[in-house]
Amino acid sequence: MIADTIAAVATPPGAGGGIGIIRISGPGALTVAQSIFTRRTDVAESAFDPSVLLPSRCLESHKVHHGYIFDPATKEIIDEVLLIPMLAPHSYTAEDVVEIQAHSGPLVLQTILDLVLAQTVRLADPGEFTRRAFLNGRIDLTQAEAVMDIIQARSTEALKIAVSQGLGHLKGVIQGARQSLISLLTHIDAAIDFPDETGELLSESGAASVVSDVLDICKDAIQQYEDAGFLREGLKLVICGPPNVGKSSLMNRLLERERAIVTEIPGTTRDLIEEPLNINSMPFLISDTAGMHATDDPVERIGIDRAKAHVEQSDLILWVKDAAAPFCLKEISALVPRGKKIIGVLNKIDRLAPEDIDALPTRLDSDAPCDPSTVSSDGLSFPLCPVSAKYGDGIDGLKKVILDVAVGHLNLTSSIVPNTRHKQALRRAMESLEAARSGLATAIMEETLSIDIGNGVDALGEITGDNAGVDILDYIFSSFCIGK
Repeated sequence: MIADTIAAVATPPGAGGGIGIIRISGPGALTVAQSIFTRRTDVAESAFDPSVLLPSRCLESHKVHHGYIFDPATKEIIDEVLLIPMLAPHSYTAEDVVEIQAHSGPLVLQTILDLVLAQTVRLADPGEFTRRAFLNGRIDLTQAEAVMDIIQARSTEALKIAVSQGLGHLKGVIQGARQSLISLLTHIDAAIDFPDETGELLSESGAASVVSDVLDICKDAIQQYEDAGFLREGLKLVICGPPNVGKSSLMNRLLERERAIVTEIPGTTRDLIEEPLNINSMPFLISDTAGMHATDDPVERIGIDRAKAHVEQSDLILWVKDAAAPFCLKEISALVPRGKKIIGVLNKIDRLAPEDIDALPTRLDSDAPCDPSTVSSDGLSFPLCPVSAKYGDGIDGLKKVILDVAVGHLNLTSSIVPNTRHKQALRRAMESLEAARSGLATAIMEETLSIDIGNGVDALGEITGDNAGVDILDYIFSSFCIGK
């Protein structure tokens, strides 16, 4: 039972927006709000005579009420506001909730919040409103996590998946699988307790079928994580190559703004520059690195070492070179780890004659079309894209190749994409269910089978929160902001 009332500013700090919202939730929310709010119709028309300022009672739920927040001690008007009461259970937290929409200035919001906190109300912890929604049964843990995913979505595809999770699609799949295991576990436990009445359960093919079906669900969900999990974080796209080939210009062109310093002096970029990039609703994290070359400059060496480390952590590499210069295959092999996906960028085609541009190859090893499933630095076989970072020629074609190489071979059709925490729980469930399937095949004792199935049930329950421990809840909601 949650007996206390909490409050917080639910909008970002600062005066950048027009509206600031104070959210109050708990059994005392309506009483507290009523004590500092008076409706516009209850205020005297002449100069707001303090003597006639009275708290507004009988505020109807889910209606917008126009009025004023005032200090009950001094009867001083603080701000003109809209107040929206939402009585339990039809609210975000399934408790009594009141939202006060005031002007967005930090001083006015803090003043109103102080009036609320002065009345046996405490400041909400990070994510506590959403945590209460979970604890009160309005949402499950996957839907709670979807709230943060919606806020942090960096592409339309990531937003679609987060909204789908918020609507309970992942919850439905996991709960259905878990319920199948619970039903099977019930029969197994009955066979243990009443062997004469239930007969020989383990000889039935239905048990193995249930386990296999749930295993398939877990495998499919993990595969979706592997294929589309990058939509939450973005693929790491690293621009590298020799000095003065236009790496910074290429980054600026892809970002469509001046982010990196561009000069004719080699070695201008010495530190790592990293920015989010969106290509056709797919999120990337693009990095411009120091030019790869031998140098005695200690500062440049540090930048090059950092660039090498970043290349090792990358998902896709844009190796940039001057279109008029030959490829240095030995240099690429020495700097790029085997197995990395590479796209060769032939820059500065604006300096070439049209016939020379037409003669440029489309692949390093041949003119064969790009096969995204086999692109790697093994054997140094990868596509080549001629561009002019200075004038933008070929950039649209480069973006298409980036998408083809990075995600063209992935299955991104499903809206059920677990996060890292879910993936770990799914793997634990699979381990237990694999043991159970082996046990069914070898007629293992019912007691051992019950343990394996039960462990699978518990692992799936961690995803939805049916049996999530306090440490898991603390981990999830600690990443939320105060007010959400």
